[in-house]
Amino acid sequence: MIDHIFYSSEKPPDLQNITPHLTDGEWSSDDTLLKAGAVQFYKNLFANDSIVPTSYPIKGHFPTLTRSTLGSLDEVPNSKEIYEALMDMAPLKSPGWDSLHAEFFQRQWSTVGPTLFPRLGPLRDHRIDPTTNITDVTFWNFLNHQGEWDIAKLGETFTPEAIQHILSIKPPSFTDMPDSCFWRWTSDHNFHLQSAYSNQVSETWNCLDPFWPQIWKLKVPQRLCLFLWLVHHQKLMTNVERCKRCLTLDPSCPICHTFDESTLHLLRDCPATKQIWEKLPPSCLPINFFSLCMDDWLRLNLGSNALIQDWNIPWNLVFTSLLWHIWKNRNEAVFAESSNTLDVVLSRSITLAKYYNEEWLSSCVVPSSPPCHNQWRCPESASNSTASSNHLSLIRVIHELSIRGWVIDFLWVSRNANATADKLAKLADPACFDTVIFENPPAVIEPSLLWIL
Repeated sequence: MIDHIFYSSEKPPDLQNITPHLTDGEWSSDDTLLKAGAVQFYKNLFANDSIVPTSYPIKGHFPTLTRSTLGSLDEVPNSKEIYEALMDMAPLKSPGWDSLHAEFFQRQWSTVGPTLFPRLGPLRDHRIDPTTNITDVTFWNFLNHQGEWDIAKLGETFTPEAIQHILSIKPPSFTDMPDSCFWRWTSDHNFHLQSAYSNQVSETWNCLDPFWPQIWKLKVPQRLCLFLWLVHHQKLMTNVERCKRCLTLDPSCPICHTFDESTLHLLRDCPATKQIWEKLPPSCLPINFFSLCMDDWLRLNLGSNALIQDWNIPWNLVFTSLLWHIWKNRNEAVFAESSNTLDVVLSRSITLAKYYNEEWLSSCVVPSSPPCHNQWRCPESASNSTASSNHLSLIRVIHELSIRGWVIDFLWVSRNANATADKLAKLADPACFDTVIFENPPAVIEPSLLWIL
């Protein structure tokens, strides 16, 4: 056999300078002898029980496998050994011939495991000697002093196939308790719906993330907070999201018809939307406003409370209002086939931001009037798209004022609650359309004024 490798010191070590030294003490470079020596060496390495003679330059010697060890390699593994080996694997280890990762078998072991080792049924059907009486025999009779299975005792009664199944079962113990259901995600092991929900969402979001208060504590109506939450999760019903849900086959933007309509494209990168952002004062937008990813973009802008000097409004309110009106304008263009100009969208956004800022910063609370039950509704002619051509001039004027960048709401005030205005209206001359200015209050409204004072 090959004894050691000799390197010539006169030339650099290469394949031609590596010469095996055979056991007979002679040097040889013949290919046939070298191949035969190598093959014989590895045959003896795994076939001999004796230790290989140590004449290697490396300290120690190569180990050999005994016959008993070689025999154990031919044994069929039981379910316990397979289970332990499976659980030691990385979940996403390279899949096998069935293209399934180890994670599949780890998660579905309760279903897959029994198929590897089918149920044997009654053990009396697997006795070596069918006449052997095992009526009074229990599993305690097959344990050794260490509380483990005694293979020798099992081999006296059961077939090898049955023994493999028995060995895969945990031996009985005096500390064993009856099986019962436990909920692993609570300290008292009782099921709580909150713990189940927390376990389901634990990998999807972090409740301690400081970004969440930036959304839910923003001083805007709740519907805008919910809108920002959807934006952050990119769950707005854009065409990209609708494609994912098989609601459409076209993911392109309905405004520019060039790029796919993702949430970030709709709210920032669409050419039409970008023009709105560029109309803001240069000091409003951060330098990297158009290059950040969605998460960083929202965190940066919603976390900024810097006042915009031109309007004296915090930037996060302006940013939120603009996002909301960009989304509304997109929906009007898609569903109503009519959209507002960029100036109108910007004007409405600034007006809404001012309104929210004043609403939340105002310290005076106006008491609300007692509820009045009535069937009054805002006339549809004052708010629909045909109001601009209505035959009543008042309706046309109201419509013209309502489409401006204002926050407008129609309220009904009862005649009793506004008696002064009602009496003044009755004093008007139906034939006169000029403005009438009273130097002194008319006598008919003096009681009302005195009551107000």
